[in-house]
Amino acid sequence: MKNQHEFAIFYPNLTALLAGTSVAEALKIQDADLTHRIERVLRLKESEFFVLFDRHNHARCMLKQFENRKTVHILLVEVAPNRVLAPKLTIWLPLLKRDDLEEAIYSLVELGANSIRLVMTQKVQRTWGEEKELDRLQRIIIAAAEQAKNFAFPELHGPVTFELFQKTRDAKSSLISFDCGGTPLLDTLQCLQIQKPTHIEILIGPEGDLTESEKQSLQNMQVITCALTPTILRARQAVAVGVGALRAVLK
Repeated sequence: MKNQHEFAIFYPNLTALLAGTSVAEALKIQDADLTHRIERVLRLKESEFFVLFDRHNHARCMLKQFENRKTVHILLVEVAPNRVLAPKLTIWLPLLKRDDLEEAIYSLVELGANSIRLVMTQKVQRTWGEEKELDRLQRIIIAAAEQAKNFAFPELHGPVTFELFQKTRDAKSSLISFDCGGTPLLDTLQCLQIQKPTHIEILIGPEGDLTESEKQSLQNMQVITCALTPTILRARQAVAVGVGALRAVLK
């Protein structure tokens, strides 16, 4: 893919569309929503480039022409499988206030998280919006993936209890919890560089922090407690600082 700015559009039918095609082939796509977005929202012109992607592949395309409001003709320029970033980062995120949760999830997509799992810690103070909220968060994930060109965007899982988190997490992963009383971030990163874990799970505490019993449970799980700063960060800030540092350093 090219480095200059080009719009990226999530198109869930891309892999099926690419079946039996080859680079430099002209394609006719009959999809009213996609055609509307290219023509009316992004206002792309003939011969301009853009990217289509789904969860498996991405394709750099050139716009050829609009046949009508429901049909667009494109030229395939490049096709490639999506790059899955390593090490695998699974983020256990508490059910924050809606605005904070949406901002945290947007940041996690930008930063290259592989999986986002919501967890109900003891100090979570709101209820889960079920399918309606899940659908909205999925739309936010796709918008972030389009902006960040993170084509292999993370899966989002609905909330589970803290007890279920303890039972279902990957026992072979490195588990990290951010806490201002923990090991300094630089020391943690240096240790992880030596250990080279393939899977890191990160538990973000809620506003008001984890309870003492939850922290004791984490110690029993051999958690790595990491201090991001000498100050206390809000959960959405901890996401940006901590996950950003891990993704930037560990490759």
